[in-house]
Parts: sequence; C-alpha cells; structure tokens
Amino acid sequence: MTSRAIIPTTYKEYKPILDITSGKYYDESPVNKGEHNSIHYRCSCKKGSIFRTFTEYNQHIKTSAHQLHLKDYHIIVENEENEKNKNNNLLKENEILKRKLINRENEIEKLKKENEIFKEKYMNMVRKCGAFATNMTKNKKKIDKLKQENNNLKNIAG
Repeated sequence: MTSRAIIPTTYKEYKPILDITSGKYYDESPVNKGEHNSIHYRCSCKKGSIFRTFTEYNQHIKTSAHQLHLKDYHIIVENEENEKNKNNNLLKENEILKRKLINRENEIEKLKKENEIFKEKYMNMVRKCGAFATNMTKNKKKIDKLKQENNNLKNIAG
C-alpha cells in the first residue's frame, strides 16, 4: 500500500544582497550546486517565480524580468522602508489616539458620577426649599392671625 500523504511546501522569500561598497544589489544563490532541498524560493520579480535547485536559480536570474527587478531593487527596498515607516507612524498615532479615547471615556464616566452627586444635592436643596417655603407660609398665616387678633383686641380695648 502506497502512502499518499500531503507534504507541505516551505516557501522562503529570495532577496538580492546589497554590496555595501557600490551600493548595488547582486544575486547570490541560496542553493548550493547539486543540492536538492524541500525549500522553494520565491522571487518578487514577477508572480509565480519559484526555484528550488541551483540550475533553476541560474535560469531564473538570467530572465529579463529578474534583471530589471535587480536593477530597480534599491527603489523597491526604499519604498518598502518608507511604507514600513509610514505604517509604524500610523500605528503609533493610532495607539496615542486609542489612549486619548480611553482617557476621555474615563473622564466622561467621572463627570457622569459627579453629575449624579450634584443632581442628588440639588434635589435635597429643592426639598429643603419646599419645606422652608411651607414653613414660611405657615408662619405668615400665624402672623396674619396674630395681627388680626391684635386688631380685634385694640378695637375692644378701645
């Protein structure tokens, strides 16, 4: 009985190497001559560019698409760096905005609690003012009644 197991394919991104003295990129094979391994290398020069052996690598780097890609690789790397920097800056900015949002939400909750306390104090003051107004009305009626009685007594005394 033959096993028909699916063997996962490992892909690794092939990238040219920078010559520090000239500032140009050059190709260096990630595969040694005669070596056969399970790692498949992808090249970003065009879609579907994959090689696994030294021979496939040599054939690939001679293509016009790869040569053009290698010539402009410094621009690609520069653009990638710019995009990474932009992305990092946006991530930082987003994190700062998230923190500000959390702080504002906390401040809103704090103000809502303070508002509830002031509302309760206001309601207590309204109740006290209502009781005070009621007492004033009762006292005014007592005063009016006493004045009336005093006037009656003055009229009688004469």
